[in-house]
Amino acid sequence: MKISHVLLLAFVALTTSACSNTPIRHIPEYSSALNKHPEILVLPPESVVNSIEASGGKKRMYDYEYNMEPIITEQLVAALQAKGLRTKVLDRRSIHDQGLNEEVAQFRHVYGTERDKLYIQPLLEEKKAFAISNSVNQSAAQIASKTGNDLLIVTDYTRSIKSGGARAQAVAVNILMIGLTARSMPSDPDDIATMTVGIVEASTGRILWTNRQSDMRGMFSSSADKKQEAKEMKGLVSGILKPLKTSEK
Repeated sequence: MKISHVLLLAFVALTTSACSNTPIRHIPEYSSALNKHPEILVLPPESVVNSIEASGGKKRMYDYEYNMEPIITEQLVAALQAKGLRTKVLDRRSIHDQGLNEEVAQFRHVYGTERDKLYIQPLLEEKKAFAISNSVNQSAAQIASKTGNDLLIVTDYTRSIKSGGARAQAVAVNILMIGLTARSMPSDPDDIATMTVGIVEASTGRILWTNRQSDMRGMFSSSADKKQEAKEMKGLVSGILKPLKTSEK
């Protein structure tokens, strides 16, 4: 067999295998579980945004995180409503007023542990990915009891942004070590964001559905540019929720 034929078969095999792997996780009957609940409670997103310095160190961008959270919530609510789901937002002020700080923190901790288990392998065979059994146990029971919402949506957003110095250093190293011009250099994302969205049924503790997606940007935009950030966030959130089926049809 010719080498070109071997390479072609290998490529087809890899492509076929990749098509059966997914970042989505859910229980088999998640759609029917969603339909049992009239409203979904949107918890405040958890954001961690780091500036990557030329030294390789990280610096938390707390102001950026603060500005991003309402943008994430706004786009998440819009995308869920487009799916035909009624939403209710539980903001940080409401958590404080209802005395839910400890309960939300505990739930977040338990959920985070289970989320990490689900994504030990970023991509998983559909047979396993669509038959999960992860649970947060009773950690969300008090949240459901005090808010009247049994269905919770949880969002985690992480982002790494190279500083100007780190970008300049990367360009200089590539040119020096590889002899490339700026135009011919391989793309290396200066700004990469990853979001994971999960839906939990508080009464049973079951994690019904999750999905994860990353967005790579070539240029960094200030969080003060809310219009641009909303546009970028809309694309990321829409992509994550696109596979979510809200009915059995």
